[in-house]
Amino acid sequence: MADRVSKGKILINQMKSKSGFLRFFSDEKIFTIDASHNRRNDRWICLDADEVKPFMKTKNPASNMFLAVISTEGDVMPPYFFQKKETVNKEVYKRVLEEGKVEGLACKKYHNSVETLKQSIIKTMKELDPQEVSRACISFRRRVDSVVKNGGSHYE
Repeated sequence: MADRVSKGKILINQMKSKSGFLRFFSDEKIFTIDASHNRRNDRWICLDADEVKPFMKTKNPASNMFLAVISTEGDVMPPYFFQKKETVNKEVYKRVLEEGKVEGLACKKYHNSVETLKQSIIKTMKELDPQEVSRACISFRRRVDSVVKNGGSHYE
């Protein structure tokens, strides 16, 4: 917890002194061809249990890892798909960057193959609203402040 607080304070100081800088946010994520499901959030309210759609999961679904990058200006880099078993390190990140809410949207349904999964991710990334991306990046400061204020613990 103390580590989160100290890193949060460093980020806040950097944002104060370099407020005009363009910031980039990146994340790599492994997507599977199965439909996305969140047990805590996906609830059903119904009178009959037959109204609830079954959620099917495969044992070892095909998957692919990809990298997404957005900026505080609302720019969205086209997703980069990593090769199977490719090790992601600093050099790979640099190479990808020089070349140039997604899970819930791209994985609303089961995909028959990794190729259809990739097409769904690309479509979702293209449809992201630049103003919404920019607002999400701007709220980063408020979230870091909340982490520091709560001593590194969970916040709502």
